[in-house]
Amino acid sequence: MSTGEQHTRPDVKEIKDAYDYLFNSSHSLTKIKDAALGGRLFRAKGDSPGVAGRSLAWKLFLVQGEPLQTPADVISVSPLEALRALRKEYVDLLLERMRAPDGSYEDGLIVPGTGAQPPRVERSGQNLERNNPLSLDDENPWREWFASVELRKTISQDVERTFPDIGYFRDTEVQTQLTHILYVYSVMHPDVGYRQGMHELLAPLYYAIDYDSIDEASAPREDPAVKEFCARAWVAADAWALFSAVMRGVGRWYEWQETRSAVERTPLPSHVQLSASGAGVKPYVAPIVGACNRIQSTYLKMVDPELWKSMQSAGIEPQIYGIRWLRLLFTREFDMHDSMLVWDGLFACDPTFDLAQWICVAMLLRIRNKLIPSDYSEQLTFLLRYPSNPLSSSTPDPPTIHHARLLLRQALTLQMSPSPATGVSVIHENRNLLDIPVEVPAPAPPPPRRVTRGGQRGQSFSNASGPSSPGLPGSSGGSAGRSSHSRQQSTPMGLPEFFANRLLEKGESLGINKTVMNAMSELKRNLPDIATSLGRLPLTPPQHTSYAAYPLVDERPPAERPPWEPRSRFEMEREVSDLRALQKRLGDSVGWIVDTLLLDDDAEGEIDRAKSIRNRKREAVECLAR
Repeated sequence: MSTGEQHTRPDVKEIKDAYDYLFNSSHSLTKIKDAALGGRLFRAKGDSPGVAGRSLAWKLFLVQGEPLQTPADVISVSPLEALRALRKEYVDLLLERMRAPDGSYEDGLIVPGTGAQPPRVERSGQNLERNNPLSLDDENPWREWFASVELRKTISQDVERTFPDIGYFRDTEVQTQLTHILYVYSVMHPDVGYRQGMHELLAPLYYAIDYDSIDEASAPREDPAVKEFCARAWVAADAWALFSAVMRGVGRWYEWQETRSAVERTPLPSHVQLSASGAGVKPYVAPIVGACNRIQSTYLKMVDPELWKSMQSAGIEPQIYGIRWLRLLFTREFDMHDSMLVWDGLFACDPTFDLAQWICVAMLLRIRNKLIPSDYSEQLTFLLRYPSNPLSSSTPDPPTIHHARLLLRQALTLQMSPSPATGVSVIHENRNLLDIPVEVPAPAPPPPRRVTRGGQRGQSFSNASGPSSPGLPGSSGGSAGRSSHSRQQSTPMGLPEFFANRLLEKGESLGINKTVMNAMSELKRNLPDIATSLGRLPLTPPQHTSYAAYPLVDERPPAERPPWEPRSRFEMEREVSDLRALQKRLGDSVGWIVDTLLLDDDAEGEIDRAKSIRNRKREAVECLAR
């Protein structure tokens, strides 16, 4: 943990008490998991995301040991042996994947558990025609090394944006360790690789482990087992172990192509797969898409048909909100403190994380009063800007249960009994505990529309001015008013009214009006995306460009965009153009370097020329070293 956050660590005695409660009190694993689900395991101090003993419980839930008894009879035992094996595995993988083809390591790399830099591995008898940075051989190991360097740069860019409101993650050492962990995981799982969002899963794990860590030198009298289990020198390795365990359940939601084992069984393209019976061919559907469709089209329909019908009729696609909810495990919908409360129960309940899909259903039920009366754009706003705290400032008394733990309990109830009756009970529970009304408010009335066709315009003008104006024919009585109305309708239309009337009549006959209405309906449907794009445009365009008030591309830097937002075609074309220009410059530079190194500087009688050539060669080598 960074020096600025060291004061937030708990006292060593608190960590020791949590260790004794988990592993030295003869509690069964089932009892501890029930306590985690009910929020009775450990107590938080205020709204701080740090809870003493939380990472110890996560290690118990996620680090797989070798149970010798049935789960109901298992006494909670420290998984220290399994943790030692995982720590050694991480060190071996880190040293293997971070080593350059010449046996060197990047500056500043620290071996976990030792606090020292790794020694350089000297390699002799190498084929320099193949193993050198300038070789064009297909088996040149430097090509893979350069690709890994670019991958680490990409990961580092995402890590730098992790939880920007928490200063702990601005620490350089923390960011370096997060980058190393994500890099090792991505190269060990090439089918998935690294995907945006993984850093927001790893960050809370690393924070919790570092929060519970113990410096062995500062606590010499503590139990050796406790110090080893919570050793600060192994924070990165323990975070990698927990992250790998979480990704065993969540990793399928990051898959973007069919796994290699399944593809090798059939000669068909990777996006096509045979059914189980072999009778038909169906396109490959990413697991995250299937999970999102189940949440809205199956689970929500079973427990709340009214809400499902409203979202279905509005045209809400479940992938719009489901991908972010599931991949990030709700770290964007709730703050870090509430997200980790949800994780406590999620880790204790099911290693497959199927409960996360029912948490999404419970979240939809919690905002049903906002979704049902809303149109497409308003529903999209509520789903992408989920209200993290359902309690309003006018709530008289705080609820007896935290809203995040209530969400867990409701998700378990829905999973065990998915029916409309269960959905109704959840709705009433939200009313009793969170003061959310049961009755759905009426939808807002549509804005009034003014009709301005020929005769109606003249009629409204006559009605508005006749009765209240003395001296006009309409003020003398009913018959006079009717005669005035008749005369007003028979008054010849002006030139603008005549053209408008003829245009409307011609449009009806040619079907133009219907086409315009269809276009307006499509515009209304896409209004949220247009509004989002307009909201990102600059308010004051540059003065030297006359057309800069209408930019065609998103002018925000990529670092400020959320990871789920797709890039525009213009941005991708610009990136490809920049990449081609960079490749051309690199090619010209390498060509100049090679030509310079091939010059002959041994010519006799031309000392000045030979000296100039040697200087140019030295400059070329320096450029290559950069």
